[in-house]
Amino acid sequence: MSKQTSARVIFGLYLCVMVYLLFLQQVRLHHIDSFAHYLELLRSGTFNLRPFETIGIFMENLVGDDPYWAHHAAINLAGNVVMFVPAGYLLPRVWAKADSLKLICLYVLCALIVVETMQHVTLTGVFDIDDIILNMAGAALGGALSLRSGKGEKNQ
Repeated sequence: MSKQTSARVIFGLYLCVMVYLLFLQQVRLHHIDSFAHYLELLRSGTFNLRPFETIGIFMENLVGDDPYWAHHAAINLAGNVVMFVPAGYLLPRVWAKADSLKLICLYVLCALIVVETMQHVTLTGVFDIDDIILNMAGAALGGALSLRSGKGEKNQ
């Protein structure tokens, strides 16, 4: 099996795990009586467009007195970064057009906006700009590692 085929298989498995983690793990069943009721649920859902608001809250919890919230904050902050390192790393190995860090970040950003919107629309999560910021940090790190380790490997 070629390196590119291996990368594609790994990337496919990674995407399956991400779909589970981002959508299926947190499925909340809502009894929806009508479209108006659905719109009411959408409006009542959490939606954060203020950069660094959630990150700031988690940073406060990291240094706070409550070990439960400190642990929760650390997992959330680190998890949102680490979860997207593979996306940045594998993307240039499976898609020739992702041949620069700028393009890797652009493609991942577009995907993240879709994911956050879908989480909100399907009522399986919240749209939080801070998730996008942290996920992009992970993807950029993965992309930089991939490009540094030899982007020529993707075509072998």
